[in-house]
Amino acid sequence: MAESKHKTIAHQELELEGNATKDARFVSSIARTFEVLRAFRPGEGPFSNAELSEVTGLPKATVARLTHTLKSLGYLTSLGNDNRFEPSPSILALGYCVLSKLRGRQLAQPQMTALTKHASAPVGLASRDRIEASIAEIRERGSCLVDGEWQRDTRAVACPVVSPDLSTVLAINCVAPSFQIGNEQLVEDIGPRLAHLASGLVPMMGGT
Repeated sequence: MAESKHKTIAHQELELEGNATKDARFVSSIARTFEVLRAFRPGEGPFSNAELSEVTGLPKATVARLTHTLKSLGYLTSLGNDNRFEPSPSILALGYCVLSKLRGRQLAQPQMTALTKHASAPVGLASRDRIEASIAEIRERGSCLVDGEWQRDTRAVACPVVSPDLSTVLAINCVAPSFQIGNEQLVEDIGPRLAHLASGLVPMMGGT
C-alpha cells in the first residue's frame, strides 16, 4: 500500500471522528461502512479483514463486523475459505436510482443502445467515486483501457464525462469478458466511439 494512500485514509478517519464530535446526528457506523466499500478500487482486492483494516485505518474488530453485515446484506461476497471479500453486483443498485434520473443518461440512451449493438457488449454510465483514471492515456486518445483490473477476466474501455460546472463526474464505459473482445477493438474502435458519445453528453448534463 502506498504511503500517501495511508495518509489519505488516516485523514478521512480523523474527519469521521470530527464529524461525530461536532454533529450529534452524524452516524459514524454508516460513515465507516462506506469507507470499507470505498477501499475496493480498480486493480485492488479482494481484501481480508486485516487488509481492509490497514487500508481504512479502522480497528480489525470493527471491520469484521462491517464485512459480516455487508455480506449478509448481499453487498460483499467472500472468496473461498480464506475470508477475502470483494463487492457483489448487488452494490450497483445503490447508484442506479441516481443514474436513472440524470437527464444526460436519458437523452443518450438511444446512442448507448446503438453502441451496445455495435460492440455486442454492454455500454453504461456509472459514477467515478474516488476512481483514479489514467489521465495521460485519456488525454492521448480520449479513453482509458482497463484489462482485468475492475474484475478478473474482464476488459473495458471508459471515458470521463464531466458536467460543465464540474459538479458531476461520471464514466461511460463498455465492458465485456476477455474472451469476447480484444484490446485492439476496444482501443481502436469502441474507445473513439465512446469518446464521441461522452463529448455529446457534456452539454446535456448542464449543472446536474
